[in-house]
Amino acid sequence: METKRRIYCFPYAGGSSLVFRDIAKRLSSIADVVVLDYPGHGIRFGEKFVDNMEELAKETARQIFIDMQQNACPKCIFLGHSMGALVAYETAKMIEDVIMIDKLILCGSLPPDMEREDYSSYDRDAAFDKFFMMGWIPDEVRDEPELYDIFSEIIYSDIKVLSTIDVEKENNLVHIPLSIYYGEDDSDCDRLNMKRWMKKTNKKCNIHSM
Repeated sequence: METKRRIYCFPYAGGSSLVFRDIAKRLSSIADVVVLDYPGHGIRFGEKFVDNMEELAKETARQIFIDMQQNACPKCIFLGHSMGALVAYETAKMIEDVIMIDKLILCGSLPPDMEREDYSSYDRDAAFDKFFMMGWIPDEVRDEPELYDIFSEIIYSDIKVLSTIDVEKENNLVHIPLSIYYGEDDSDCDRLNMKRWMKKTNKKCNIHSM
């Protein structure tokens, strides 16, 4: 009996393994979906946050390598959304010589070599307010003090990780096919910018709008 494909999912900033629960159910008949929790997120709540992208990629690479060994899985797919797309890409660069990655499915994120606003210059409350105004955070989280304290700390940690991506060092390509998805109403992730992902691999790169 052929082993089902293994798909590793990387959450967006502030997200956890719960955000992929519906996708995992929908794909359960054809794939084993493994959703990663970053330190301090989801089932790893209470662990110390990782404060830079290189260390976060090393940590996710370690989790994946152990999981693939334990499950005798010969190859896999990475699926990442927003921040998760960047973590998936950086992790793939570290681990592609060790494991076989069939494809990277990257959604709603500019390539890592593009300049981004450095939100780490904000304090936690200012950053949270800015994200709320951008529509990234629901009213229920902002208006409930306990939820606010927990979630603002998590998302603030994540945006500081994003600020550590060194665009000057983003010249290495992956040797993995890419499938790139973006929303047509996303003002940042327009097709012209998303096509720059084509320069991040020496394999095929497909761009899809939603």
